[in-house]
Amino acid sequence: MRGPLTFAIYGAWGRLAGFGTAELRLLSPFVAGATALVWLAFLRDRLRSRAVVGLALATLVLNPYFIGLSVFVFTDMLALLGLALALLGTTRRQPWLSAVGLVVATCARQYLAFLAPALVAAALVSREDRQPVLRRAWPTVVGTVPRSCS
Repeated sequence: MRGPLTFAIYGAWGRLAGFGTAELRLLSPFVAGATALVWLAFLRDRLRSRAVVGLALATLVLNPYFIGLSVFVFTDMLALLGLALALLGTTRRQPWLSAVGLVVATCARQYLAFLAPALVAAALVSREDRQPVLRRAWPTVVGTVPRSCS
């Protein structure tokens, strides 16, 4: 269920830092930090209270699953980063960010292919955005092209 992006990123990191377990683990905190920052931006956009944002982020970051992904060499954190980027792009109405997030998510974990129809459905039922359907759905189409080529 892993996509090619994880292997490409960890392979590139291995060429820089080395392919030992300790060296590969050095990348995980950076990816986890980026993921936490993107989730923080998303939560700030959607929630009004700073306390609720802090509580929600703490719930995510202090989850044993998140902590384990931040320390060991697991491939799920890139998928969570892509998911967060796609959601952030949707809430900020930045289609290019949604497309990048969808590419990262689906190229890191194949089961996130279900994110594409979810984003289209969210665009269709959104009452905040009155753009034509094709304009709202194009990031999803663009985001699934790399997955179909691999």
